[in-house]
Amino acid sequence: MDKPISLNGQVFFDDFRTSRDWTYLRVSREAASGQLSAYNVVQCLRKAEEIPSDGLKLDAVMWAMRNSFAHGGILPMSPSQAGQRIRPSANQLHDARHIDRVYFVSKWTGDSIQDDLGWIVMEFGLTALRTFWEDWKALILVPGLDALDQLDRVA
Repeated sequence: MDKPISLNGQVFFDDFRTSRDWTYLRVSREAASGQLSAYNVVQCLRKAEEIPSDGLKLDAVMWAMRNSFAHGGILPMSPSQAGQRIRPSANQLHDARHIDRVYFVSKWTGDSIQDDLGWIVMEFGLTALRTFWEDWKALILVPGLDALDQLDRVA
């Protein structure tokens, strides 16, 4: 991501944004096969376009996460379920039956929700997911009633 968030003298998402244990992918409508499901997501991952994390803004990541909870899918998978990871990690488990990544999948739309461009898929290794979660938790617990109101201005 282009920069971390600084709020009330604290820095958030700096370790996450520089982590190599997650990736942001776009799957075009043509490459997205069928309805959004674990099987279909796995089938189309190799056809996805990886968006370099240094070119992303935090709001794009947050929006994709939010949409995956709202109308997409959250898919924890093991190597036996999903095959080789897009972004291999030094912390990757070697047992093919243990979950070593989580996919957050949401619809990729244009200016209108009706513009169905495909899917956004974010692949998180467990270390990156924990790093993201710890920063998110710290951010929402920042002291001060107006701290989250400032978030729109800094993201």
